Amino acid sequence: MLHDRDSGAERTVVSRKSFPGESGAIEFIDPVLSPDESRVAFSVRHLNGGGVWVAPVSGGTPVPIGETEGRPSAPSWSPDGKWIAYTIAPGRVRKIRFGGQEPPVDLGAHGCRPEWSPVDDWILCITNLPVRPAQLISADGKRSITLPAGLQRPATWSSDGAALYMIGRGNDSMTGVHQILKVDWRTGATQAVVNLPTTLRFNSRAGAARRLSLSPDGKFLAGTVATSQGDIWISDGFEPPRTFWERLLPW
Repeated sequence: MLHDRDSGAERTVVSRKSFPGESGAIEFIDPVLSPDESRVAFSVRHLNGGGVWVAPVSGGTPVPIGETEGRPSAPSWSPDGKWIAYTIAPGRVRKIRFGGQEPPVDLGAHGCRPEWSPVDDWILCITNLPVRPAQLISADGKRSITLPAGLQRPATWSSDGAALYMIGRGNDSMTGVHQILKVDWRTGATQAVVNLPTTLRFNSRAGAARRLSLSPDGKFLAGTVATSQGDIWISDGFEPPRTFWERLLPW
C-alpha cells in the first residue's frame, strides 16, 4: 500500500493478484522506494521460493530483478537508482543493474541486509551480532570498514551519508540501556539520540529488526515494533489433579 500522510489516502501498489502463477500464500516484505520515488523494490516469499521484484509506484506489473539464485531478499537502491544491492543464501551480498542485461556482481560473503548510502558508494552491512561486527563495504566489494563493537540493527543512514543511526548501548555497555545512536562512521564517535524503553524491541512478523527509515527532513525515525499479548483462562468446572499420578497421567 502507498499511504499519503497528509490526506490519509491509500492506494494498492502490489497485491496477490500480481502473482497469479503462484499458489498458496505470498508475503511482501522489505519495501524500499527508489531515490526518485518512482519505483518500489520489495522481497517476495512464497511456497516455491522468493526473490526481489520492482513495481512502479503509479501501479503496473512488477518485474523481477533478474537474480535466479539463493532467494534474493532485502533490496537497497544505489544513490543514482541504477543498481540494487541485496542478499542471497547462503550469506552473500550482490548487486545488479536494474533493467540491464549484465549478470549480478558479487560483493562478498557478508551475510547481511545491505543498506546503501544515499550519497556515495558505501553499503552498511550488519550480520546477526555477535557473530561479526557491523561493517561498511564498498560498492565494488574491494574495501571494508569495521564499525565499533556492539552496534546492532535496525539501522539507517543520515540524509547526508556522514553518519549512521543504529541501536546500541552507548559508551557504557554495563548500564544495559538500549539507545538509538548517531555514529560518525569515519571516526567511530557515537552520540546518543534517545534512550529506548527496556520493553521496546524492534521486531516484525517477518523477522527481527528489519530496518529503520529516516524522514525526508531528517527529524524522525520509523521502525517496526512487534509485541505479543495474551491472557490466562480457566474453564468453569475445572477440577485440578488431586494426586501426583493424575498430574502425570491426566487421562
